[in-house]
Amino acid sequence: MNFKKLISFKALTALGFVATAIPLFVAAVHSAATMREASALGRELNTRIFEQTQNIRLVLQKTSDVERKARLFVLLSDPALRQPYERESYEATRTTFKQALNELLKLRVDNRIALLANELAEKEVLIYQQIIGSASEDDIKLPLDEAFQSLRESAATLSRDFETYVDQRFRQLNRQSAALERDVMIKGGLLAAISALLVIGLVYVQMRAIRQLERAVRGLSGGLAEPILLDGLEDWRQLGNRLEWLRNRLHELEYAKHQTMAGMTRQIATPLAALKIGLHSLGHGGDPSNLHDAVADLQALYDDCLRQLNDSQFSQEPEEKDLIDLENLIDEVISGLRAKLRAKSLHLKKQTQPAVISGVADQLHLIVEQLLLLAWAHAPEDSEITLRLRLQDTELELEIEDEGPTINPALRSAILEPFFRFPAGSFGDMAELNLETVKTYIANHQGKLAWVDGEPGLHGNRFRLSLPMLD
Repeated sequence: MNFKKLISFKALTALGFVATAIPLFVAAVHSAATMREASALGRELNTRIFEQTQNIRLVLQKTSDVERKARLFVLLSDPALRQPYERESYEATRTTFKQALNELLKLRVDNRIALLANELAEKEVLIYQQIIGSASEDDIKLPLDEAFQSLRESAATLSRDFETYVDQRFRQLNRQSAALERDVMIKGGLLAAISALLVIGLVYVQMRAIRQLERAVRGLSGGLAEPILLDGLEDWRQLGNRLEWLRNRLHELEYAKHQTMAGMTRQIATPLAALKIGLHSLGHGGDPSNLHDAVADLQALYDDCLRQLNDSQFSQEPEEKDLIDLENLIDEVISGLRAKLRAKSLHLKKQTQPAVISGVADQLHLIVEQLLLLAWAHAPEDSEITLRLRLQDTELELEIEDEGPTINPALRSAILEPFFRFPAGSFGDMAELNLETVKTYIANHQGKLAWVDGEPGLHGNRFRLSLPMLD
């Protein structure tokens, strides 16, 4: 598949900007997602540490409360001094201590912290068992001081290890944040580089196309010798084809100017020579009729020049093109020429099909009319003129054929040139023909007029007008 024919220059420009923006958009989305992830990690860690810190503090406080209640219970070991509510208060304090430990263990704490919490619970239970087991004696003499000291050391170890655990978690969070930041920098830089490469590629394609266009424009202002070729995308090649048509048109106009000057020189040479001879003869008493003929020829040449200037396409603003139904236009032209066709008993055979073209209606009307008049002028009486309109690939072909005397091939290329005149008496009435204007109008529609040779030995003329079809 040829993608150059599918994508236009404008579409490529828009696609380039979109493709350039996509990496930047992906980088922005990735950065936002990374920031959200880092923020979520921070919030989760802060929440967890906050809850664990609260529970650790509560456990340490309850440990202190249990120790104080236990010591008070030991000091009041004398049954005479001990009140019934003392044990109830001790038991209630132990209950809140156990609840605090259970809440701490539910928070998915580190294994080291969980082990220390269980160890603290075991030591508290050991103290309780020693105290309650000796409660019936008058004096408790078990080594409780060592047990209380061990309980305080376990609580202190739990506090220190939790602080270490918190520091480790925050350092881990810092490392994760740094890794996410590096990931954002690397991926963002890579996407930015891709976007920059796409921008460079897009600018290169555009500058290359603009340089081609600049060379083409310079070529139009130069000698018009080099053909214009804009390669690349479809619409750019179409622009190149239009510029190439313009170059050919300018070249044709330059050639037509030289031909016009040469034709005027040739046309004016004969009446000037006749005028010179007439003046010389008049000076010697000759016949002045030759002088009158030379002046008449010069007047006719002057009229032709004046008509050329009035009909020139540069003397008026270019007309806007519309969609023209060429089949209906041909019917209108034929309707206007029916009187002339009947005057010579000519039969017009029409073979057309529906066709629409972008053009100027008046100019197309004149083109068809003049080509039919050319066939009418050549066709003998009681003969046939054939008109065909058909689609051929990407062109419309209008072909007109008559049965009159064949035009000399040497004259065919000059018929559409300004100031051309058929040899006297060679054909019929040519007074209504304006073929030089037909050439201009055909060029305005990017068309071509060609002569088609018939079969050897047969009379008649066939010429074919080719016009580009509407896309």
